[in-house]
Amino acid sequence: MPLKSRARESARWLAQSIGVREGAIPRFAVEALGNGCLRSLAEHINAARFYHDVSGIAGWLSSPERRALYALGLVLPGPFLEIGPWAGLSTSCIALGIRDSRTSKRFVTTELNPTLACFRKRGSEIAFHYPPESTELRGTSSETEFETDIKPVLASPGGVLGTLSRTLTSLDLNALVEVIEGDFEQVAPRLAYSFVFCDAMHDPDEIAKNGPALRNFVRPGSILACHDVTRHPDNEMRVRAHIPLINAVVCDSLLIGEVA
Repeated sequence: MPLKSRARESARWLAQSIGVREGAIPRFAVEALGNGCLRSLAEHINAARFYHDVSGIAGWLSSPERRALYALGLVLPGPFLEIGPWAGLSTSCIALGIRDSRTSKRFVTTELNPTLACFRKRGSEIAFHYPPESTELRGTSSETEFETDIKPVLASPGGVLGTLSRTLTSLDLNALVEVIEGDFEQVAPRLAYSFVFCDAMHDPDEIAKNGPALRNFVRPGSILACHDVTRHPDNEMRVRAHIPLINAVVCDSLLIGEVA
């Protein structure tokens, strides 16, 4: 459950003010990828037109990041794994790409399904612990963000999974997504995933916990996308220490790389 990035918002305002198309992966970054698989995917992301309305879904994905996930769902062959769907914004973007591809692709998403008991005040922040009795810190948020963005989902009927189900139902995507409750390391099927979207690598502590487990779900040639990697200057380096990447490109805060 990432914090919104002020730097990301400032960069987007600057891009718009000088006439740069919002969310386009910079040309120099695409060209630096050479002529391999990731270069082709970056071109698809830049060319994609994400016309679906997902504005009412709670979440922290920017418009460029939504388009990137949609494009990856559209062009990659599957199977797909998502770690941390929350209310279903990223899930919907990927599933809409799958649906628009008119191709059958297996898509698994795993959600911890935390409750209000998993969150407790720590100084001026709200600390996330999972399971509720755990002393292990899984992340923090400001009190304001917790009250406005996180608590409403936790307190809604059925909590996180209830919200996710309603989101998928509203877009008629249920049949395309296999939802599994629990820690991905324990519950995700061990498949040769062509694409893994991980929304649980926001800071060095999360990367240290989840990085080693993530290796079990990627293979050479898999595409790995990690959200909010730009929140910490060492995040990309730390991700690469666990998952060697041939090439990588950043779309807003979304790190997209090809596994070596």
